[in-house]
Amino acid sequence: MAHLSAELRQFRAFLQASEGILQAETLQDKLSVVAQGVVESGLFRRCLVSVYQHELTEAVMFAGAGVAARELARLRRGGSSLTRAQVRRLEAEGVHLGEHCYYIPAGLVASHPAVVPSELPREAFRDWHPDDMFLATLWSSDGQLFGFLTADDPEDGCIPTPDSVRTLALFANLVSELLEREFSLRRDALTRMYNGTFLDEVLDELDRPPRPPFAALFADLDNLKWVNDHFGHRMGDQYILAAAHIVTAAVGNSVLTFRPYGDEFVAISREPLGLAEAPGRMSAAVDAWNRGDRLTLLGGGAEVDRPEYLLGMSAGTAARTHEQENARTVVARAEAAMYARKREVHGGRLGRRHGPSPASGPGPAPTPPPSPAGCAP
Repeated sequence: MAHLSAELRQFRAFLQASEGILQAETLQDKLSVVAQGVVESGLFRRCLVSVYQHELTEAVMFAGAGVAARELARLRRGGSSLTRAQVRRLEAEGVHLGEHCYYIPAGLVASHPAVVPSELPREAFRDWHPDDMFLATLWSSDGQLFGFLTADDPEDGCIPTPDSVRTLALFANLVSELLEREFSLRRDALTRMYNGTFLDEVLDELDRPPRPPFAALFADLDNLKWVNDHFGHRMGDQYILAAAHIVTAAVGNSVLTFRPYGDEFVAISREPLGLAEAPGRMSAAVDAWNRGDRLTLLGGGAEVDRPEYLLGMSAGTAARTHEQENARTVVARAEAAMYARKREVHGGRLGRRHGPSPASGPGPAPTPPPSPAGCAP
């Protein structure tokens, strides 16, 4: 009977947390609701949810329950957190309890500044040690590590078992689904690149101490308005998708890519020289696309309809070499380099491919002359 009562308490806390996040306004508040739900479930006295802000940083948003206010303030002030590499190591070395759930014995992370030490004595527990930790990793549907949920000071004083953490796994899945929805708002609906709103957030972060070095790429798709006007927005979307694939392939998976505006693309790398060769790769990819060499361009994996007209793109790069320079100034310099290259190739126009043209309404559609793709280093 006591076991049934405990399960009902846990399930009630989970349902209340699920309802509570619908009422909370900010992501921080929603994470706090989940952490409080873990504590109210009666499994652990303390819970901390740590969420990485984006792929290029180990900076974390913290939310907790049962954790002393001074400790939360310390974590937020210092930005201390387990890195992604450390979390993956704990997954490998900890005791697996179920889907993304682990028991972490004392000693693996006890001295890490991101770990909040227990204030309870050893005698308060049975086989649990005050430096032990429960860990649940938070993953996106496409394999991105969002962050992690940790809990300690179990109310029963015992090391958790696969059965005892089933409700905690539900809480972890709830956070992962929440983050999936929240972070999808950062994405451009067409290309799934990050959008301009999130670009502003990243640039703001790059201007906070220690103001790290970084590189920026600014790219522009030539004559998108002309294509939209004469052949419709479906054709224009195919040009945008092709350009997005080219930019992403040229800069690599470890770089943040953005589509802040219709025909503009931005890439941000934390390596100052990380984008130096990207314009050349983009130029080669555009040439391959215009030859119809789809496999060379996209590695055989992209589902993009073949446009009827040649693709033209221009790109420029810049890097922050001293911390005093504003992040937006770096992006502006990359944009200026892009326009310099665009002028060099006379602005670039799109030329029609061989074969029938797409429907464009009554009368023949005008065909502007083709142009080379240009990318400025």
